[in-house]
Amino acid sequence: MLEAVHFLALTRGFQPQGDKYALQQGEQYFMVEGELNSGETFKVSYLEGKGKKIFQDHVPLTSLAEHIGRIPVVCVLPADTDLIREGGQTRRRFLDALISQYDPAYLSALIKYEKALKLRNAALLSFLKSNRRDEEQLQVYEAVLIPNGIQIHTARKAFLDAFIPVFINMYSILSGGKENPAIELQSPFAQNDRGEWEKLFLYYREKDGASARTQVGTHREDLDFLLNGIPVKLFGSQGQQKTFVLALKLANFTFLKAQKQTSPLLLLDDIFDKLDADRVKAISLFLAGHPDTQVWITDTHANRLSDALSIPGVNTLHQYSVFQGKVTSLST
Repeated sequence: MLEAVHFLALTRGFQPQGDKYALQQGEQYFMVEGELNSGETFKVSYLEGKGKKIFQDHVPLTSLAEHIGRIPVVCVLPADTDLIREGGQTRRRFLDALISQYDPAYLSALIKYEKALKLRNAALLSFLKSNRRDEEQLQVYEAVLIPNGIQIHTARKAFLDAFIPVFINMYSILSGGKENPAIELQSPFAQNDRGEWEKLFLYYREKDGASARTQVGTHREDLDFLLNGIPVKLFGSQGQQKTFVLALKLANFTFLKAQKQTSPLLLLDDIFDKLDADRVKAISLFLAGHPDTQVWITDTHANRLSDALSIPGVNTLHQYSVFQGKVTSLST
């Protein structure tokens, strides 16, 4: 159910590998349709081999990117600790998804950059196989990569400057102020101007040719997550890692709400599992502090969920049981 809402908001599910993993076994097609309080309807349909389409009020949109940001959403999943454990691509995806929801120009630059990057890598592979290199062809792709890469890096820096204080405050709320978290952007760009980009592309020419991959650019940037100056990935406990990710996502919600001037949907999957009473209380108070927000929460224990949300500020609570594909209302 949470993934269905995610599809309507961001035109994709939780799995980065592709939409085909949202299909039921043996099926080739799915469709998700929803209606906002405003009366607007949205529909996402996917047909294996044909791709995906999105409709607003039954009218097809010309591109998926046109829809991003219309229904702002933040989700917290058990697998989100991958933000800490996995490689830089996972953290870049986190950055890109958040910024794209409030900055259409960033999303446009990102799409152009990734298309040019894919073509440049394909050309590098072709050069490696044929044992020849076409400098003019590489320069054509770099003419697209450089201005869009400059825009992407600039936007990421500006985002982090504004986001990090929000994140630090959220982490303090969840942890009781016992630790000092930090986020640092790892990037080869100091000046982030055309001259620096051109110099780095020339410097990596031979390495690019030997590996058939573009070795420098915003697609290689990464985030370092630290606690008391030490990488959370290497030395953080499971509790610290989960708290770090929760702080990231709830700060994501707070930041996006300020940018959009409207409250995003908040999707929380099994959020209270393996949290101590203090952290459960901190999350509950946070949710109560946003009474204008629609929150979707899943939990395997109905009583735990009721207890956590039985606090002033939670305006309306509807509970449902999902068992063997059947949904039953538990609300009176």
